[in-house]
Amino acid sequence: MISVIIPVYNAEPYLNRCIDSVLASAYSDFEIILVNDGSTDRSPDICRAYAENDIRVVFLSQENRGVSSARNLGLEAARGEWIVFLDSDDFITDDYLSLTADKAYGQQDLILFRFAKHASSASRPTPGETDSSLPGAADSGLPGAADSGLSGATACADAVHLSPDFATGSDGIVPDRAPNVRDGQGADNFSEKALLYQGGEMLDLISRILVPRPLTESCSPDFRTPCARAYRRSLIERYSIRFSPDIRIGEDLLFNLEYQLRAKSCAYVPKTVYFYDIHGDSSSHHFNPGLRQNHGRLLEAVREALEKNGMFPRLQRDYCSYALENLTYVLIREIFSPLSTRKYRESRRLCREMRRSPLYRQAMRQNLSTGILPRRILVSAFWLRCYLLTALISRVSYAWLERR
Repeated sequence: MISVIIPVYNAEPYLNRCIDSVLASAYSDFEIILVNDGSTDRSPDICRAYAENDIRVVFLSQENRGVSSARNLGLEAARGEWIVFLDSDDFITDDYLSLTADKAYGQQDLILFRFAKHASSASRPTPGETDSSLPGAADSGLPGAADSGLSGATACADAVHLSPDFATGSDGIVPDRAPNVRDGQGADNFSEKALLYQGGEMLDLISRILVPRPLTESCSPDFRTPCARAYRRSLIERYSIRFSPDIRIGEDLLFNLEYQLRAKSCAYVPKTVYFYDIHGDSSSHHFNPGLRQNHGRLLEAVREALEKNGMFPRLQRDYCSYALENLTYVLIREIFSPLSTRKYRESRRLCREMRRSPLYRQAMRQNLSTGILPRRILVSAFWLRCYLLTALISRVSYAWLERR
């Protein structure tokens, strides 16, 4: 069985399409777990109606506690061998679950697939850019950087940690050996081959959570989102892996890191199975005064996870690059955001506090050797206490991002 967990919050315009896409699956051994997270529109009524009409649909409800809490509640109720996450304003193809259940990938701990964008006004899904433009498309906050998702589809479009190294591949850890390649069985409507990873090759996939970059010249799956992938529930339960309710932005990255640190094998299936909507009201365009504290907690949690699993020494360089990415995003999206009402004096005080962080200070040693030039300049200005220049670069970067 496959458990499809769908957190729901005020998704009335899209919810029917989302649920119907799962019910139309060619594979029938699944359950849909709808978790209402305190919606104030008709979403609970829609969920309840589906649950009453189809025994495969389970309806759960809670007060508004956020997407992490909703997904965790879904995990507690899940009974399937595989876990699939789907955001309520997105939808899937009818073969997503069939591919997940394919015996060809039965021994894998993780299965990755492709994404495609979908405009809400379109009459039917059209595969647009796959892989390189991902759910919750993230940005480094700097011109010249590529896009990379941090979190699940539209639910975490505000969780941006794009690493400029995605474009350069300069921070990558080379796998111990090339991944095994063979034809993807059970997927007769696509011709590309599945990539299989195991053992020491998994380190390379873990590093891509910290520093996103393409797997090959033709595919760039997002390692930070929980969508368009399948997890083994037994592995999640064995290590009590859950989404952190204390981290509102970037919780997906942390969940994937915790999971992939334990996963022994992975298959990347180059088939587009997940469509995500583009909304003009993305929360990435909103001012978040708690971003600095959130990203501080996230940075500590990522390091703790690496150290707990004995992987920090091998991934220290990638972690430092991620920490600098984390820092630049806070500078651009909160400290010097044009939407902030803070006085310059207060912003400067916050910069001084951030400079005292031992995690940022350690990462600063890698600044000149990681990331694209704009990021290095911004971080250098910050580190040299040139806060007026830091503010100027941050504002220019913010304006550039808003025009994209």
